[in-house]
Amino acid sequence: MLKIAIVDDNEESTSRCIDIIKSSKEVIFNILDSFKSGESFLKSIDNRYNIVILDIDMPKMDGFEVAKKIKIQSPNTLILFYTAHEQYVFKSFEFQPFRYIRKEMAKDELPFALKCAAMQIRENDDKVIILKYGNSNTKVSIDSIIFFEKFKHNIEISVNNGEVIVIRKTLDELMKMIDNDAFVYAHKSAVVNLKYVEKIIPTDMILETGQKIPISRRNYQSIRLAFSKYIGGLL
Repeated sequence: MLKIAIVDDNEESTSRCIDIIKSSKEVIFNILDSFKSGESFLKSIDNRYNIVILDIDMPKMDGFEVAKKIKIQSPNTLILFYTAHEQYVFKSFEFQPFRYIRKEMAKDELPFALKCAAMQIRENDDKVIILKYGNSNTKVSIDSIIFFEKFKHNIEISVNNGEVIVIRKTLDELMKMIDNDAFVYAHKSAVVNLKYVEKIIPTDMILETGQKIPISRRNYQSIRLAFSKYIGGLL
């Protein structure tokens, strides 16, 4: 079931959006909330929503600022930019939205976008691995893994709820379990999920959490290429 938030300061376009969602036979939701500002939405997010329909042109905090904070506070939430301004489309790519919905075309574009979002959410929910350490087993969503590092005989896995899971494996063994091209070696002892990368500089990968993961010189170009493909939807 979809848990949807609409963030838009324009009451008329919010009402239209709600009407489209409620009248669509393809969209099944159990939460549909609306907020008049990014600030009020961010106070309530708490991983409650798996989809945010987000206006870009809002006073005080615009949609891009809100999207940046969503990526940190609730990184699995899918963002659908919902705007009357097509000139923002290329800048929006920087924030890795799931879709870009034009308000004047919302009746056609929004139901299809939500249908695709629902399919991706179900897919992501299915992609889990079972990690063993000692006598305990832990089920982990691949999508939730931010990065992992090798320390002596153990691997420490950082996930997006703030937890660190410790297992005894090699990096190559864990990479085979994950089997996802979005995970790249930053250096010989660390692997990063490109989903959580904000930018890359010659010495480090800067994560949305604010953490810096050092990059080996020989990996820099291949990481830049992989990141470009990821942003372009090719990974």
